[in-house]
Order: sequence, then C-alpha cells, then structure tokens
Amino acid sequence: MKAVEATLIALSIVTLLAVGVVFYFFANLTPHPPPKPAGPVPERPADLTDAARQRLDAEGLALIPTLEEVRVSGDITPRAVADALIAFGYPDRDIEVEVKPAIDARSVVFGVTFEDGCLSGVVAPTEVRAGAMPEHPYSGCLPPDVRAHFQPN
Repeated sequence: MKAVEATLIALSIVTLLAVGVVFYFFANLTPHPPPKPAGPVPERPADLTDAARQRLDAEGLALIPTLEEVRVSGDITPRAVADALIAFGYPDRDIEVEVKPAIDARSVVFGVTFEDGCLSGVVAPTEVRAGAMPEHPYSGCLPPDVRAHFQPN
C-alpha cells in the first residue's frame, strides 16, 4: 500500500511540474509590451541646433542623387536603400530602413543616426526626400509611426 501511495504522490508531483512548465512556455509566447524606459521620456524629440540642421540638410541634398538611382531602378526595397546608404559611406550600424505603406505601398523610409541628430527621408516610386530630423525618443531616426525596424546585417 505504501508503494502505491508513493507512486501516486510521485505522479502528482510530476504532473504539477509538467503543467507548470507548459504554462510557463505558453505564457512566454504571448506578446509583451516593450519595457518602459527608466525615468521620464520626453513626448517629442529635442530640437536640432541650427548648425546640425544645416549640416544634415546639406548631407540630405548630397545623398538624393544616390537614392534617385534606386528610385529610377525600380528596386525600392529596404535592402536596396540600405545598400545605397552604405555605398554613400554611412556605417551600416547607424542605418535603419522600413517599408512605409502610408506613403505608398512601395515606399521605403530611412534614418541615419548622427551624434547631433538624424538624416531621415523616403524613397518612393515618384520622389526621393532626405533631410534633418531630431532623434525621436521612441522611434529613433525613423518617423514615430514606423513601428518595426529592419536593420541591415
């Protein structure tokens, strides 16, 4: 009789552990909101200095012909835009690109991080834009409504 009781107790413990493991596994599959940043985070980005805005706008004007080649080729993809930015000389670790269907289903927005701000823009089938933008506290150098980021490499 004691062997039967010991076996039942052992089976109960194993069953409880199995249920706990399954619960833990499935609980971690549910999406979790991103962690909140420590301390207060501003709702809007800090303004650029005049010098940073002028420098980054000049960078954008210099970059437009390179991105125009991507637009004219018709290969408007995050990879093609990232490759053009890298070929222009920006380090790939500082580049973010993402498809932006709100502009056009084939448009790609991009952002390049600098110490004093961002160079951001869009490559669309009908136009190319690039210019200075302050870094946003939540979305970095991409517009705030672009949620997911494709990072080259």
